[in-house]
Amino acid sequence: MKVITPTERQLYSDILLIKANALVRLSEHSSNAVKNLKEAIKLCDEILTTIDFSLPVYYLALGTKGNAHLFLARLSIDPEFNLNSAIEAYTRAIEGLAKLQTAPYGIVQILMNRAVAYSVLALYAKDNYVPYLKRSLEDYDVVIKSLSNNVKSQSYNRALVNKALVLIRLAESSPDSHTLLVKSIELCNRALKNLLPTSQNYGRALLCKAEALFKLGKISEAEKVYASAIEVFKNAENWLGLVGANSEIGDIYYKKREL
Repeated sequence: MKVITPTERQLYSDILLIKANALVRLSEHSSNAVKNLKEAIKLCDEILTTIDFSLPVYYLALGTKGNAHLFLARLSIDPEFNLNSAIEAYTRAIEGLAKLQTAPYGIVQILMNRAVAYSVLALYAKDNYVPYLKRSLEDYDVVIKSLSNNVKSQSYNRALVNKALVLIRLAESSPDSHTLLVKSIELCNRALKNLLPTSQNYGRALLCKAEALFKLGKISEAEKVYASAIEVFKNAENWLGLVGANSEIGDIYYKKREL
């Protein structure tokens, strides 16, 4: 029986990780999403049980596993379990990659995803959701600072808008709601200055700004911003899906109030 060398084992793990990532991406447009995501988790677990934890691929597999759990939660498959599993995987990945001092961009992307997981978990926490929102804000702050050398990037501006959304939700239970909503609008305006008006994140920034304006009682202004957001998305195929594809902005759209 042939003995597998460490190099061959690492190459095998790299191939498994590529396949796992492909399955997660494929799930965005597949009727077999749940099956694909569960298979991706199995592949990541195989990597975690065969590769040395001193190698970056070990922690990148944890990040991919977290993505699969997060996606399952978004599909309403045992959401609390999958969100907690995602956060656990992301945290281990972040800590491991930081110790190895490798894949800095990978850490930022994992932080972004963990921030999303915390903010979605807050939806299930009932009266105890504020700590999750604050953890989400902490992660977004790190992401924004890390990407501040490229303010035109989609990741940087997605983080700005996502943080703005978290502030809107935090404002619902804060005595300083006005300040939080104003900060949310400021973040959206920063993103709007950086983005092309045809980009998805530009539309998301407009939707977020409209929600904050509405909560501040600026109804007519909010209606105009909302109309502008719809213009950004209306020519895109399945544009309602695009609005909700990457973050909780979809919750705001689908629960749109009559302005």
